[in-house]
Amino acid sequence: MRGFALTVFLTAAPVAHAFQPAPPANAVGSVEGRVIEAHSGDPAKPVRKALVIVRHGQEPGAGAYSDEKGNYRLQVEPGAYTVTVDRDGYVAGPQSETKTVTVIAGQTTSDVDLELVRTGVVSGRIVDADGEPMPRASVQLRSVRETRGGPFHGAVTDDRGEYRIFQVPPGKYHLSAAYQPAFQQREIKLQTPDGKAEESYATTFYPGTPDLAQASALDVPAGADLTGIDLQVQRQHAVRIRGRVSGMQAAPLPIVIVALQPAGSQLGAARDAVLRSPSGEFELNGVLPGKYVLSANAPDITNRGAGASAQQTLVVGQSDLEGIQLTLAAPQTVSGRVVVPEGRNIPQGLLVLLSNRERVNRQAGGLSQIGSDGAFTVAAVPAGDYDIALGSAGPGDDLYVSAIRRGDDDVLAKGLRVNGPSAEPIEIVLKPNGGTVEVVARTPKGDPLPEASVALLPDAPRREQKALYGACMTDARGVCALQGVAPGDYHAFAAPKDAGLDFYDPDSTKDLEKQAKAVKVAEGDHQTVEIDVALEER
Repeated sequence: MRGFALTVFLTAAPVAHAFQPAPPANAVGSVEGRVIEAHSGDPAKPVRKALVIVRHGQEPGAGAYSDEKGNYRLQVEPGAYTVTVDRDGYVAGPQSETKTVTVIAGQTTSDVDLELVRTGVVSGRIVDADGEPMPRASVQLRSVRETRGGPFHGAVTDDRGEYRIFQVPPGKYHLSAAYQPAFQQREIKLQTPDGKAEESYATTFYPGTPDLAQASALDVPAGADLTGIDLQVQRQHAVRIRGRVSGMQAAPLPIVIVALQPAGSQLGAARDAVLRSPSGEFELNGVLPGKYVLSANAPDITNRGAGASAQQTLVVGQSDLEGIQLTLAAPQTVSGRVVVPEGRNIPQGLLVLLSNRERVNRQAGGLSQIGSDGAFTVAAVPAGDYDIALGSAGPGDDLYVSAIRRGDDDVLAKGLRVNGPSAEPIEIVLKPNGGTVEVVARTPKGDPLPEASVALLPDAPRREQKALYGACMTDARGVCALQGVAPGDYHAFAAPKDAGLDFYDPDSTKDLEKQAKAVKVAEGDHQTVEIDVALEER
């Protein structure tokens, strides 16, 4: 099953605005309506200078601005279109996010009215455990339905510890603040004369807890100006991590960067240190309990940064960690072959993608075109753990991933470990007669939901096998189809286009489990699944 991984690399086509030459009148139809401010009374307040865009699938769209009365008009060729609207200081209302029209030649589709909702502001003050203002603290406002991988609204406090976050869409949010003391930023080993255990500032959630599960959600109504949302950042027991990086003598430059980043969807502060000594010894201070990815990288400016590296996962508890070893290894060339059934050709536009398994480095890995003989090569892959998936830039087919092997290693189930040169190629085996799953996404009112993000995820124990994932985006009818689905049990998920979900992250999808639909796929099966997608009220 293919198509999911490519969403990282492909972007929507640019909008072609209405001042471009119009096609002949007898070959086009018209769309017209009014842009109004939601919840502004009767009569509704018009919104001027709003950009209205009509788009057919992923093709270039046409756009026009609303006038002083909120009116707009567009001429386009016949077909099914999605209609969207955008304006600074506003976001589209739930129904306007999913508006679809069918344009008929020589006719006008009128009264396609669009609603905009005013955004809000959240402001307050961040103080430390002693009640003093915290300059340069990072403040984030993240929707309760999103995880670390999703978008957020943020600000940095000023010298009085004050922050102001604007252009906030209506909804429920978690507010958090994080701070890294100067001694940690400067790699200073802090001494504590009183002999107390080292402490560090934890990411703290409103109204004042380091535990996201205990946080209170902020309700931001349309046009709200929430002031006085203050937060005191908490201190927690912290530990030190000491170790050594070997192989520094072979580094192109006399420095190595050691970095510690929270793994998965965990929110927390990263730590890093620059090593200049040939001994390679490092120490990271103020580390809070949790799961992390520890990495070492030797920059290579002559090779565009693809220098030697090392990586491992650490679980930090209440005690210092000593004797951590990282061994630098040069970037690896990952090669292999895709094997198709006898008599079948490699599908046109087939690609192989390597993505970092812990999701801490979205740039690591790589993408490679698969040749007509099935061979592929991904160059300069840094050390780390990776998932392998296939994507297609061409039409889909019935082939699905049956196995991914490297020697005796089951890469499909366990992932790919990259740690220095390896002569063993990867073999990706495709089988025919995969299933097809068509997903229909609808709003709670039963209307089609265009541009919804759809994902088909295998059930346990195959949930970690990313090559079996599939994803697509619905068209103007709220429909998209996934071909080449491996037989087995799945759940189909759907979410609005702005949900900011990372389907690789289980924390990102747990709130959608109730809406997800179970799907059992057999060879050659074709089935349709309908999903009612909850839209956030505005």
